[in-house]
Amino acid sequence: MMKQVIGAVLGCAIMVPAAQAAEYDRTFPIWGKEAYERGYDLPLPFGLTISVFDMDQPLIIDEIILTDPVLPLEQLVTIDANLAQQTSTTYTLRGDMWVLPFWNIYAVVGYTDGDSVAPVDVQVNLGPISPAPFSTNFNLEFSGPSYGLGTTLAGGGDNWFGLVDVNFTATSLNILDGKIDAFTATPRVGYRWPLGINEYRLWVGAMYQDVDQVFKGRIASLGLGETINQITPDGRFEVTQHLSDPWNTVVGAMYVYDKKWEVILEGGFGERDSWFLSLGRRF
Repeated sequence: MMKQVIGAVLGCAIMVPAAQAAEYDRTFPIWGKEAYERGYDLPLPFGLTISVFDMDQPLIIDEIILTDPVLPLEQLVTIDANLAQQTSTTYTLRGDMWVLPFWNIYAVVGYTDGDSVAPVDVQVNLGPISPAPFSTNFNLEFSGPSYGLGTTLAGGGDNWFGLVDVNFTATSLNILDGKIDAFTATPRVGYRWPLGINEYRLWVGAMYQDVDQVFKGRIASLGLGETINQITPDGRFEVTQHLSDPWNTVVGAMYVYDKKWEVILEGGFGERDSWFLSLGRRF
C-alpha cells in the first residue's frame, strides 16, 4: 500500500588536503589540530540543515489480510492487489557534528506527506445477494512526523573524496498503527573545485533502503467504498509488501560559500525516482 519516506540525509563535509597548514583552535573534531597541521582542510564542526526530499517508487504487495472482531471477514471479502505506486515529500531539519576529522554524527526530525495508489480487485461473498466483483483504485493519503539518527564516514585527497552515509529513522503515519522503521545507506564518490572562498563539488553514488513493510490499520481508511464499510465498520487490515528494488543511482552537486553556507541538489533514478534539495549553515 505504502511505505515510509526516508529523508535523504546527506553527510556532505569531507576531509581534503589543504594548500597551507595553519593554527587550529577548535575543540572538535577530535584530532582536528593534528590533521590540520599535516595539511588537511577541515569543515567547520557544527551544522544545521533544512531540506526537502521528494520520491516516487513502485511497491510490490505480497499479502493482504482482513480481520473483524465479530465476522469471519477473510471469508466474506477478498482483496487482490499486486502493485502500488507511492509518491511522497519529506521536510527535515538536521543538526550534525564532526566528532573526528573523518566521522560525522547527526540527528534529524521531519515531516512526511504523500499518497499511495494501488489497483485492487474486490470480491464480496454474501451468497445469493453478493454484489458483482469490481476493480477500483484507492488513493491512500498519509502524513506524519519522522525522527532519526545517522552517521557519515568521509575522506579524500587531491580533491577527490568519498563518503558513506548511514541512518535509521522512525515515522508515525496518521493511517497506521504504530510506527514504521527504516534503514538507509548511501555511498558516494566525487570531485571538488575550490575557487577562492567558493567551492563546487560533483558526485555519483547509490542509495539503499530497507523499510519495515508490514502495515496495519483500519479498513475504512482504504477508501474501498460504502459496501465494504457497511459490512465491516470495525475491520482491520494487515499488508505485507516490499520495494521492487532497494537500490537506485544518485548524482549530485554542491556549492559551498566561505565554508559557512552549503547548497545541495541531488537526483535519483532507477526503479525509485527522487530529488533532494538542502540549505545548510556551518559554525
